[in-house]
Amino acid sequence: MKFGDVIMAVASFFLIEVLLYTVLMFIFLPLFTTWSADIAGVISVFMTALIVGYLFSQKIQKKTSTEAITKIAVLSAVVLVFGLMILYTNSHMDTAINEIWNSGVSTGDWTSMDWLVHWQFSLLLILAYNVVAITGLGFIGLYAGSKLGKSIENQKQMSRGNLKRTCIKN
Repeated sequence: MKFGDVIMAVASFFLIEVLLYTVLMFIFLPLFTTWSADIAGVISVFMTALIVGYLFSQKIQKKTSTEAITKIAVLSAVVLVFGLMILYTNSHMDTAINEIWNSGVSTGDWTSMDWLVHWQFSLLLILAYNVVAITGLGFIGLYAGSKLGKSIENQKQMSRGNLKRTCIKN
């Protein structure tokens, strides 16, 4: 798989993931409160990987399929994490993380440095979790989607072959 194909797959991955995530957030937001974004994120990443794997199944070759899928999954994770970091520039995110932290830990005597370290640590944990989740789900979805695309193409070729044999016999 050429580098240009990998870039096209990652761009497709990003666009499809953003669209699916937005739709799923509209669906899940009224149903769940705390876990809506996480559920929408997991489903959208996996579904996006299936779609991109299916769309690029012809580009993902047999000899280098694992390598191509790994490149797409890792680069997609990097791009999505940059998008996630943009979300963390929202001032309400700081307040939300502080509320979650305050509900479980006594923070009455924390200094500004304590809060800064906590914020950086929380952000790094969230980003690390997302990189692992996106890469893992992306790899599984891309692999399954590429196999699905190849099996459908094989079925089409077999049906064309059967059609040609039928026409030849008649």
